[in-house]
Amino acid sequence: MSTKIEWCNEITEKLIKRFWSYVDIRTSDECWEWQRGLFGSGYGQFRIGKYKVRTHRIAFFLRRGYLPFDKIICHTCDNPKCCNPKHLFDGTHKDNAVDRERKGRGGDGGSFIKKLTGQVRGVNNPAHKLTTIQADEIRYLRDTRGFTYRRLAKLYKVSQSQIGNIINKRNWK
Repeated sequence: MSTKIEWCNEITEKLIKRFWSYVDIRTSDECWEWQRGLFGSGYGQFRIGKYKVRTHRIAFFLRRGYLPFDKIICHTCDNPKCCNPKHLFDGTHKDNAVDRERKGRGGDGGSFIKKLTGQVRGVNNPAHKLTTIQADEIRYLRDTRGFTYRRLAKLYKVSQSQIGNIINKRNWK
């Protein structure tokens, strides 16, 4: 992924046409989702010359005519695939974190009380992928059958690090 902006100098009319052909453009208020490759983070990925660029950055640049040097491009819609320029704004990492917390998407939200009460752990976390029963199954398969982290991750469709967190009771205690 490129955080530099040299790619801006390589944009041509042909490239712009190709870029927008990969975006599912709907009404002006809806998300315009990227229809091609994604980074592991879920953000759209588009190659411009030797650079792999997040698609929302390209959309922002194409519609606004600039890309701020000292800021990031944030989504008001919280959809990493969205390329609708109406849903994009430039801000700092702090602005993005404040926006995330205001919308209740911040995991533990940096809140000590939330951590203590467990409001965002396990099934209480709105982003959870597993149930408590599955976490117990993962520990059982590891302890009794010797399943590897890789095999468990593939079986439950989560990362190996997540499997390690479950087994070592950092998550799903």
